[in-house]
Amino acid sequence: MNPQGNLHMTNILIVDDIEQNLYLLSQQLEGSGYTVVPAHNGVEALEIARKSPPDLVISDILMPVMDGFALCRAWMADEELCTIPFIFYTATYTNPRDERFALDLGAARFVVKPMETEDFVSLVTQVIQEVESGNLVTPRPTLEEETTYYRLYNEALIRKLEDKMLELESVNQVMEKDIQQRKETELRLRRTQERLQLTVQAGNVGLWDWHLKSNRVYYSPEWKSQIGYEDHEIGDNFNEWLERVHPDDLESLMQAIQAYIENPWPDYQQEFRFRHKDGSYRWILTQASLIRDENDAPLRMLGTHIDITRRKNSEVEKSRLLEESRRRLRYLETLHDIDVAIRSSLDFQGILNILLSHLVTQLKVDAADLLLVSHVQGSFIYAAGTGFRTHAPESANIPLGMSFAGQAAKERRVIYQTDAEGLQSDPGFARLWEEEDFKAYFGIPLYAKDELIGVLEVFHRSDLNPDQEWREFLQILGGQAAIAIDNALMYENVQRTNAALTLAYDATIEGWSRAMDLRDKETEGHTQRVAQKTLRLARTLIQDEEQLLNIRRGALLHDIGKMGIPDAILFKPDRLTEAEWEIMRQHPQYAYDMLASIEYLQPALEIPYCHHEKWDGSGYPRGLAGNEIPLAARLFAVVDVWDALTSDRPYRPAWSREKALAYIQDQAGKHFDPQVVDLFMRTVKENGGFLD
Repeated sequence: MNPQGNLHMTNILIVDDIEQNLYLLSQQLEGSGYTVVPAHNGVEALEIARKSPPDLVISDILMPVMDGFALCRAWMADEELCTIPFIFYTATYTNPRDERFALDLGAARFVVKPMETEDFVSLVTQVIQEVESGNLVTPRPTLEEETTYYRLYNEALIRKLEDKMLELESVNQVMEKDIQQRKETELRLRRTQERLQLTVQAGNVGLWDWHLKSNRVYYSPEWKSQIGYEDHEIGDNFNEWLERVHPDDLESLMQAIQAYIENPWPDYQQEFRFRHKDGSYRWILTQASLIRDENDAPLRMLGTHIDITRRKNSEVEKSRLLEESRRRLRYLETLHDIDVAIRSSLDFQGILNILLSHLVTQLKVDAADLLLVSHVQGSFIYAAGTGFRTHAPESANIPLGMSFAGQAAKERRVIYQTDAEGLQSDPGFARLWEEEDFKAYFGIPLYAKDELIGVLEVFHRSDLNPDQEWREFLQILGGQAAIAIDNALMYENVQRTNAALTLAYDATIEGWSRAMDLRDKETEGHTQRVAQKTLRLARTLIQDEEQLLNIRRGALLHDIGKMGIPDAILFKPDRLTEAEWEIMRQHPQYAYDMLASIEYLQPALEIPYCHHEKWDGSGYPRGLAGNEIPLAARLFAVVDVWDALTSDRPYRPAWSREKALAYIQDQAGKHFDPQVVDLFMRTVKENGGFLD
């Protein structure tokens, strides 16, 4: 008999780096009728979930690559996954503050091992029943601020390190009685310490441990790496730290440390400038805890070390966001060009050449080729290539499962190779590597309808250390290649191709809008809020889904023109001068100039271009009046003003709900379309949660 009864939610993703734990948990759940998918760390879990979302995820915390806390944070930040319940199941993090941190991240349950099989299966079934009955709303994370998350995350790491150090001291006393027991205990502690070290590495957190009596300091490899040094280049002297603090910060920092040692407070946290190996200064956030000996005297300070330079250097951050936006726009245009090629031509070779040309140009790599599966020959064969100095790739005939292409296909993941010594097992590939003078290789498996159709290979003749966005775009292009090949071979799949491209477009627009919000911390979240409310208001009048989609895109991009407004004007805390207003009023025109050349965004231009026009004709940039203003812009204008009035600004606090509603009613026939104001007020009255 199936103990789940008639439950529909049966697919569970379990995440643990220990095979025995995965096996035992799988046995418990599969024995109760559930379908289980295993993952060994957070990165692997996210990859599986994004391809095939589960009904529930159960995760350990202490794991390499990406631990459970980081997985939960990423899970709750993902719009597709955030509604899926998340359960922590751990034997390591047992402190009540660990549970509180987990629940603040958005977890539905926090379970401490061990638990009887019957009780654990019952708890899982209960969570699923609550979700299906609507009684459980997946908790939303409360840790929005990056610094708050890092503080709590670091505190959890420090607690674990403190526990392990105290455990080590206690065990050392016992080990004096039994040498064999000491060896076994040291082995267990070393493995635990290695796992903790992997977790710290995954979080890019440096550690330091200062012994106050000997004035010696342990600096972790991550600590040294953050300031540009190899592990062997820095010793354990306190002066190694002291001499690198910026002279202007040193006195106040030492005073804070001394005050904390004499009278500790709960949260020691300092920000200061620290000299990098290259001579530049980096902003560092350090958090610490004081450890006392058996006589309650200060013994050691144990702390973390995080580089926060990017957050501190606002101008650098602005330039990065602007360049990131431009790069995403180029990526978007590339996807659009490839889309046009796929939809307008059945020339298989032409489509492949266009795709590879765009890939090499946008990713700035030297060469690329496409290998297709030949089931008749049982091998990969060359289909197209660009950037090679020789004709060797054109004669490629690689047995399935062999070489790096075979490895990528077999493991269904991107293969990255930079080590020439690792090529010795494949003489043919090693010969190509040497003849072409390559230094880096990526192999991306291409699957269509879960069937392997080929491998996309990317080569570079110098060191290549791409960022995450580069890798993601490479994978998107890999997906594009698979779609293009499948489309040319199976023309009837063109509708699925267009749907996949639309998702890529909208994901890029979403990232673009978030980059805009991140530029201005005072209005962070504004774009998402007004987009959601405008769409809800528009649905009361418009049924056409394509038109609604363009309204949403326009709302997300409504302030894109402000990228062209100088910071001195955009973030000015006082009232703008008339000359400054003249510049500010240009941002709708900037938005139009930036987006009009992108064909698929043209239907979404009404809001970015017209949302500052007013019903009485006194708006800008064109002075439109009445029904000359597009309906989408008239709807958005009310929502935009509402959100601005009810949000804090540097020059004024947020208005009350009543005051803001009164203002909107007063502006009917002046700023706003009277019928839209009536619709807005009616929606507020009929749906009390509309304004939340």
